Amino acid sequence: MELNLFPAWEVTAWMSATLLTFLIPLWPAWHEWRHPTDAQPLELEGQGEAGLLPRVGESAFFGQRVLRCHGKSLPPLLRASERIELAEGSRFRQLQAPTIAAIAKSGAIGCEKVPARPVPTTPPALPTQHHRHFGSLHLKANSTTRADLVVTGDFRMGEGALLIGHVKVHGDARLEVGAALHGALFSEGSVLCQGGNCLSGPIAAGHRVFLGEGSTAGSMQQPSSITGWEVLLQPGVSVHGDIAAVERGEVVPIRSPRFMFRLPPWVRKLMGGLLLVLIGTPVSAAEEPPAFHAFKTGDGAYMTTFDSGIVDPYFVNKSFVILLEANANVRAPLNEWLDWLLPRMRADGGFDRFCRDQAQRWYACKPADADDATAASVIEMISLAKKKRWIPERMRASTQIAVRASQDMLTRLRKPASGLYRVFEGKEIYYLMDNAEIYSALRANGDQVEADKLLKAMHQGFRQEGVWQPALPKYDRESFYPHGLARSYLWNNGVLSTAEAGADMAGWMSLYGDRWRRRADDNFAWGLVAWGLHRLAPIEAACWRRSVRPFSPDIGWTVLDAAADAALEKRGIGTQCPR
Repeated sequence: MELNLFPAWEVTAWMSATLLTFLIPLWPAWHEWRHPTDAQPLELEGQGEAGLLPRVGESAFFGQRVLRCHGKSLPPLLRASERIELAEGSRFRQLQAPTIAAIAKSGAIGCEKVPARPVPTTPPALPTQHHRHFGSLHLKANSTTRADLVVTGDFRMGEGALLIGHVKVHGDARLEVGAALHGALFSEGSVLCQGGNCLSGPIAAGHRVFLGEGSTAGSMQQPSSITGWEVLLQPGVSVHGDIAAVERGEVVPIRSPRFMFRLPPWVRKLMGGLLLVLIGTPVSAAEEPPAFHAFKTGDGAYMTTFDSGIVDPYFVNKSFVILLEANANVRAPLNEWLDWLLPRMRADGGFDRFCRDQAQRWYACKPADADDATAASVIEMISLAKKKRWIPERMRASTQIAVRASQDMLTRLRKPASGLYRVFEGKEIYYLMDNAEIYSALRANGDQVEADKLLKAMHQGFRQEGVWQPALPKYDRESFYPHGLARSYLWNNGVLSTAEAGADMAGWMSLYGDRWRRRADDNFAWGLVAWGLHRLAPIEAACWRRSVRPFSPDIGWTVLDAAADAALEKRGIGTQCPR
């Protein structure tokens, strides 16, 4: 009888494949056991433990002089008064220091290999020309361009190219070795700097920011900021200002950037399409949240919450402000709302909340939640409508009276000693978000002098030890509302610069983003946050839209959330979320 035996090589291959199948999943655990990421303390240089101060509500280290980190996972926030040095392998979220340097494992700064162009102490004057380029754009090597650019495709700067101006890219941005950009760079995709690059303005990307060896961002005289979902630095990189990574920040070895940057555009589009098929399937109409028009009462007013029976003028005013900013066509419903609202103004210029009696007649059933914010919303809404010439002739006198009455209300609410606005007369309570809304209203109405005074007062009163306080007097306990929500009111109205807003958004998302999307603290949707994020972080706004679909009655959905959702759709932000 002849035995049918497998050859020895086949048996060996089969045994090896089986062994690998069981061992590969155990590799991360073995690696962590042999090389633990959190076993060693963070090395501090300078004042030591005496120089560390806790920050309420956040895990943070504050160094008096220098923080030197050697390949470890760091706290969510690191701040030093002079310098932060990050060795290869260091993982971070948010960094703040005059100088942030990525160094090699040996400790030597690796910037000699690929020298970066020096950042001028006096940056060149930014151009007045603005160009919109449809499709991808490539600036030739060693060329010089002076213009502000909007690129609807991908953007590439050749070796040694110089661009003086701001750039907004709808795709990916790629800077070859030695290319320099004196201006801001915003990309809805990723930003790849190959090495030896000089960038003097803020950098913000919807996906990844990669700074190659020898690159420099900002200067001691002109700090910058870097914001992205991922921020990857190679040794030899210097950043003067802030770095904020929503998901992951790391100092990576000097090697070629990840393959995704080298894929041809058609391959990336194909992969993106497949991703949308897998995770971005459209929701049915039955799964959509109530739309803005669903809150109508039939006589020009809007319910605050769906089928609640209460009309809060602040919520409706703020809804129209957002829709006006999004250039939505709401002229007719806006005029209907003004016809309903203006006759119900109080003698002192304020507005109450309204309910219906058994005869379906409206009456003032509750006082306003905040007189200062309501007055600001009236001024801003009417001012924006006037700029669009949407106020008909028959309403011009009544709208002017409403604006003057709201201004008189704010004058009475302003405390001359501090320059801040209180919520009600006779109550010494001041909210950061309310004062931010008043600042927006003053600017919309052309009162720039008063707006500048308020901005200075806000920085002096609410910003204490580098942290924005949501209210004065301070709260004893921290919570999402108002601590988390208050900062979102500063992102789009000029209170913060674009660089500061981008850095603050990334830091906010690392602290509150998951809680906000999951509604972990309360059931409210807080669409105002998504509207605040959409300019610099459109992906996060899209993820919020996805998080409320399919809609559940358990979600606290207000007319303001419906307006934010409609405004985001008007701005071209869909419901596809990569997570």
